[in-house]
Amino acid sequence: MKLPEESISKRLIVVAGFARSHLLSTIGDLADADIPVLGITAIAPKKNLIKFNGNDLFGFEKFVNRRELTRGAPIQQVKFAELIHQLSMRLPESWPKDIYEYLNGRSFEIFSSKARKFSQPKIFSGNESLLIRSGFGKSFTNDSRLYVSDASLAHPFVLPGLISSGKICVNTSPPADAISQLILADTERADKILVNSDFVKETFVLSGVKSERIEVAYLPPIGVFKEESLLERTFPENGSTLRVIFAGTFEQRKGFTEILEVIEKAAYMSKKIVFTLIGNWAPGTTDYQVKLKGLRGVKILKWQTQLELLRHMQDADVFLFPSRAEGGARVVTEAMAAGLAVITTVNSGTPISHLLDGLISEVGNVDQILSFLELLGENSQLRESLSKAAKKTVEKMVLEQTYLFKVLDVCQMRKI
Repeated sequence: MKLPEESISKRLIVVAGFARSHLLSTIGDLADADIPVLGITAIAPKKNLIKFNGNDLFGFEKFVNRRELTRGAPIQQVKFAELIHQLSMRLPESWPKDIYEYLNGRSFEIFSSKARKFSQPKIFSGNESLLIRSGFGKSFTNDSRLYVSDASLAHPFVLPGLISSGKICVNTSPPADAISQLILADTERADKILVNSDFVKETFVLSGVKSERIEVAYLPPIGVFKEESLLERTFPENGSTLRVIFAGTFEQRKGFTEILEVIEKAAYMSKKIVFTLIGNWAPGTTDYQVKLKGLRGVKILKWQTQLELLRHMQDADVFLFPSRAEGGARVVTEAMAAGLAVITTVNSGTPISHLLDGLISEVGNVDQILSFLELLGENSQLRESLSKAAKKTVEKMVLEQTYLFKVLDVCQMRKI
């Protein structure tokens, strides 16, 4: 998609923050559409320079992938803040949590300060719009440009409760952690708030944010997951071993507690189910790791590239993602694009209609998840119908460019 040059009113500056956030691919999409954009990212090298005997050291390929997602768009890298952030994530669990909180909070503040310098109005026209990942806008407080905060998770007032129980419980007491405080400040300051699901919008409205300040734009699949050349899926016969896959950080917020219980019960009940878990361990998950080592019928893989993840999805039957709290889980739409039957929750913030293009489980309901797996294992016709409907859902998202057009309109990029 390329928009006529005369229809674009100004430049968009996108502050993507740390990790492989969806704003990196947004930067690439904007550049592909010939929209003037400047991306401000964490470390995003052009290639992996840290290899030994052909192997990627320290998971450095993840950083290269950030550059690939921006697809040639002009970017500025904030490197020092990334180093502090990575240090905070690697502190031993025995160290005081206050040290982690301080370093992580400072990394966000330093990133924001550098991003502000990269995007100074005197460098550009002063008529740019700002799309800033929530938590990274502290240095833009007195900026007169249009400021859109991209909220990638549920509101901080409800997030702790969602992580612990999966249920919305509004607590308006100021959160103690630095990142939540930064996110709240951005929410208060922003002209508009962009969220990636109706579920997240609900958490913001219940937390006191006016509905008219919030815009919803669901995340479509990107890269290899939106290509038309995806292989046609085959559907094993009823009673075959059901191949289940999960991809994401191994942590409570992603529903990993439920996943472990499902695996345990499936093994105890001698169910014909095997599991592939793809991702990295979050801090403080030693108990999960110990528990997982004793479980049968499960394969654990570290972070994968998009193409590797696609291949694993094409070798699976079901994508299980029982998340307790998301902003809008793009990995679910990727699984839908790959033709997997999906079991997820409303809290994952995905565009799934129950029994139409996926299955929606109650948050934390392990027995219901297991019953859904049994159903899919015994009913290949249902797997096939969910698969085909899921692919149609995401194909429509990609074809109609709903996410990108929403970004352009919220950021006031198009001339009316």
